[in-house]
Amino acid sequence: MKLFTAAQMREADERAVQVGIPLQKLMERAGQAVAEATLRRFPTAKRFLLLCGKGNNGGDGYVAARYLKQANKHVTVLELSHEPKGEAKIARVVWLRQSTTGVLDAPNLELALKECDVVIDALFGTGLTRALDDDLAQLVEFVNRSGKPILSIDVPSGVSSDSGEVLGAHVQAIHTLQLAGAKLSSTFYPAKQAFGTWEVADIGIPTTITESLSRLELLGDDLVRPWLPKREATSHKYSVGTVLVIAGSPRYLGAAELACRAAYRAGAGLVTLAAEARFSNSWPEIIFETLNWQDRPLETIQTISDTRSQT
Repeated sequence: MKLFTAAQMREADERAVQVGIPLQKLMERAGQAVAEATLRRFPTAKRFLLLCGKGNNGGDGYVAARYLKQANKHVTVLELSHEPKGEAKIARVVWLRQSTTGVLDAPNLELALKECDVVIDALFGTGLTRALDDDLAQLVEFVNRSGKPILSIDVPSGVSSDSGEVLGAHVQAIHTLQLAGAKLSSTFYPAKQAFGTWEVADIGIPTTITESLSRLELLGDDLVRPWLPKREATSHKYSVGTVLVIAGSPRYLGAAELACRAAYRAGAGLVTLAAEARFSNSWPEIIFETLNWQDRPLETIQTISDTRSQT
């Protein structure tokens, strides 16, 4: 899975337009994907609260609200602005043909939170580079404290998309639907924690575009597995590699034990621990050699190493 920066995602949008895919169509697909993910994630929920910003993330929220309403759900939209920008303005107009919006302020938010089952965060997407202002930060914290499950669109509001930073007060989502590609911050702490679980939605940008924009891949089991060495049926503990762990502090026996266990789990055939003492509940398969640091330790280590390599 590729990882993307905010700039790369903007370029992906621009290239999609160049090949004939209008931004409004991408927003429509994004909002539909949000609604579908929300219904799948919260199948018993009936009342949804959408918090919409004035950029594209808010536009995705207006579209999602429309699809949720078409699914016979009760939908409340609170917005930061009556004058959103770009395609979000069109999405808002379409939403207003069938319902209304309210101002995102403390009184409206308090009432809406009492009446909803799920909150959808569509305040800010990948473009946020500064901390939320004080008033909005307080509203976000109020949403977090409400105990209502939150689904964020693309990036939890208040989180930088290009690093592991949180910019101050931020939405704590239990699930995030990332659009078109995974963002860097979804894989690095502390920002990763704000995403909750996450998935990536296809919004119609050709993979030939997105794949060409990033060389950074998220390592996973499927990517690593083909590179793992294949062991022969006749292999044994000496032929697959031996490891010597030299530990120096009797106060931290657990650290030496963890290093030995990690070596076995990584595939070593034989692991030897050279130390003054060993962990009380050590794995029995770990070979132990007493190492007295006051009595020519380097010669002792060389002897142990020579013995293992000759075997």
